[in-house]
Amino acid sequence: MNKLNFNDFPFNKGFSSDERNFILTTLQTASALNVNDKKFIEIGTFQGNTAKVIVTVLNKLKCNSKFFSIDLNQPYWNKIKKQEIGWRPKHYWQKNCGIINNGTCVPNFIQGKSQEKSYLFDSVCWCFIDGCHCYECVIGDLNAYAPKIVKGGLILLHDTRDVKSGRSQWYHDKTKLRKFGVNKAIKDCSFLLQNFEKILETQLRYGMQVWKRK
Repeated sequence: MNKLNFNDFPFNKGFSSDERNFILTTLQTASALNVNDKKFIEIGTFQGNTAKVIVTVLNKLKCNSKFFSIDLNQPYWNKIKKQEIGWRPKHYWQKNCGIINNGTCVPNFIQGKSQEKSYLFDSVCWCFIDGCHCYECVIGDLNAYAPKIVKGGLILLHDTRDVKSGRSQWYHDKTKLRKFGVNKAIKDCSFLLQNFEKILETQLRYGMQVWKRK
């Protein structure tokens, strides 16, 4: 397979070069798995930019697959500046992915808490955990989705660098900020990841880890 170039895809500028390369490399790996019903999952949609990249890449790879963005679709908190007050992720997802309906990858938006929607999936080739970054939510996402990853499949976890200023409140009371807890959740989920190996990691920007099912 030819190596993909992240400059060819509409990545959000917030991703480091390492993070963008990890996403492309793992999508290419997962697309080549010998699995009949290939499912790709993104937990946490934000503005739908990453979702658009994922669908675009899978179409370029001519991967017959289904892609799912899972998000609670709450109005985003107002502490983030320069954003439309009250905007909802589904609106931006539809703007970015709703028009992509003629490729080999079929995009879907699932509204709800990611842990509560895991029953919809029996097997998953690729899962990007990038929703609420607090300890409880990351633990919940790993518990819900790690057991569903097929052999050779991949889990990507974003914001794995311990940023002191990092705060999350996506699925919680909008008046209370919660500390990022991605690293602690990964360490405390070692029993869930015992059938995985960490194959990629970067500390650039917000950090990312990639785990592959043995």
